Amino acid sequence: HLVQFILQKLVLMVEAGNDRKFITRSLIQVVCRITKLGWCADEKQRNIFAHILQFLQRGGNHAMLGLNILSELVTEFDQGQSGRGGRLDTMGRQAAQSFREQDGLTKAFKL
Repeated sequence: HLVQFILQKLVLMVEAGNDRKFITRSLIQVVCRITKLGWCADEKQRNIFAHILQFLQRGGNHAMLGLNILSELVTEFDQGQSGRGGRLDTMGRQAAQSFREQDGLTKAFKL
C-alpha cells in the first residue's frame, strides 16, 4: 500500500531528524491526494485517521507530523480539483461529500 509506505518514510525522516520541510510537505500532499482519490473506491483509504492518531499519541515531532497530515487532508478535501470554469470535478465532489457525510470531517476535528 503506497500510503503506508510514504507514511513509514515520513516517520523515518522525522526520527532521523532529516525532515526537510519541502520534502515532508510534498510527501504529505501525495498521501492526502491518494487518500482523497481512493476515498470512495477503497475502504482502506479511510484508515488514514488511525495513522494520524498514532502520530499524535507519540508526541513531539511525530505529533507535529500528524497535525500537518490532518491539516493537509482537510484542505485537500475542501479544495478539490478544479475542472473547467473553476468548478470541482465529479470525483472531487463525490469524495468531498463522502468525507463530510461519513464523519471524516468530524473525526478530523475530534483528533
